[in-house]
Amino acid sequence: MPPPLPSSHRMRVLVVGADGEIGRALAAHLAAAGAAVVGTTRRTGAARAGRLFLDLAADPGEWPALPAADAAVICAAVARVADCERDPDGARRVNVDGPLALVRRLPPGCHTLFLSTNHVLDGSAPRQRADALYRPASAYGAQKAMAEQELLALGSRGGCLAVLRLAKVLTPSDSLLLDWAAALVAGRPAAPFADIVNAPAPLSFVCGLIERLLAARASGLFQASGDCDLAYAEMALLLAEALGRDPGLVRPVDARRPGSRFLDYPRYASLDMSRVGETLGIAPPSSVATVRDVCRAVAAAVRPRG
Repeated sequence: MPPPLPSSHRMRVLVVGADGEIGRALAAHLAAAGAAVVGTTRRTGAARAGRLFLDLAADPGEWPALPAADAAVICAAVARVADCERDPDGARRVNVDGPLALVRRLPPGCHTLFLSTNHVLDGSAPRQRADALYRPASAYGAQKAMAEQELLALGSRGGCLAVLRLAKVLTPSDSLLLDWAAALVAGRPAAPFADIVNAPAPLSFVCGLIERLLAARASGLFQASGDCDLAYAEMALLLAEALGRDPGLVRPVDARRPGSRFLDYPRYASLDMSRVGETLGIAPPSSVATVRDVCRAVAAAVRPRG
């Protein structure tokens, strides 16, 4: 058996991809809890500022020596669907090959958590179960599905490894929210999709969940999302409310039109969180409350002063 993981105030954690939105917030969250955190970056300037330079796309023979760690969280990814379609080989190196090579190099007993996505499933039902068949509809989803299967197979052979699938992690820097806000503040209409949904969870919830999974040395497959699916049009209406703007400026449009790239887009994004509940006693966060809170933060940042 691997040695027990220290409590959070003594944990040594490697956060791979600490320049990304989740990785940056997670590194700060764990450090505030007392963990000794080493974050990695693929940006040479950031490496000079104290992060470990590690490019998952590079030949592993060029990687630096990894620090001693009780746990590692792999946040780094090429997560834009269009980027994966445009350069599938380059994206695969980051999304599949790099994580597999990294896990094989981590010190014995290091608990590893790999962040994945609801894109590995077909979204044919709300709160889709973790044991649903892999049915990715994009290169991004296919790469994450491949990484999940390979990593979980490694974990089943004696490693301490968990996969956490996430749906939308919503923050005030979300580009869609900012675009809608700019239009609404200027008195222009916003045109969100009425037939595309998401099931957002707040960044703070995700960071707290990851901390708990690490502390429990949880292994296997876990999922997390908001408690229900919300259409983008519903999110835009909540933003208009937070901004104090006329909801009539929100003019939904359909994405699933003939010839549209959204024609085969998943119907649902929410994920079943029963294993998280059974293992950690954590319930899904409210999708509506998440959007409301983030929209208030966006409104505070963009609302004209005076």
